[in-house]
Amino acid sequence: MKLGIIIGRFQPVHYGHLSLINTSKTNNDKTLVIMGSVNRLPNYNNPLTTEERKKLLETLVTPADDWVLQQQKDRPTDDEWVQDIVARVNNIEEDPTQVTLYCGKKDEEFYRSNFIYNVEVVKEEDISCVDIRHAWYQE
Repeated sequence: MKLGIIIGRFQPVHYGHLSLINTSKTNNDKTLVIMGSVNRLPNYNNPLTTEERKKLLETLVTPADDWVLQQQKDRPTDDEWVQDIVARVNNIEEDPTQVTLYCGKKDEEFYRSNFIYNVEVVKEEDISCVDIRHAWYQE
């Protein structure tokens, strides 16, 4: 089974995230969306709660039968965080040649250095979550 992975905080969900998810859904049998920073209280960098982000993703990404949303708590080290992701993936697909991690350009180097999966960079919309959050707090 071909599995696509998208990892993000989704603070907030934007067209770039949806482009990654839709690309994965088009090219794979199943897509695993991993939502990070679930144990942080809302603040300037993380204004939405875990439940709010979950609801937004479940509303915007349809149909629901070809993708799964999982929550990823922050870990003390990158190695522990990567190990958690690998364990989640192995529960769905054990053959790493059948797994593709979709990302934007800014995450490519980290993913290629830390995962054995195929990494595909998807052209994201020119949207910065920093700009979105800044505008949000200026209102």
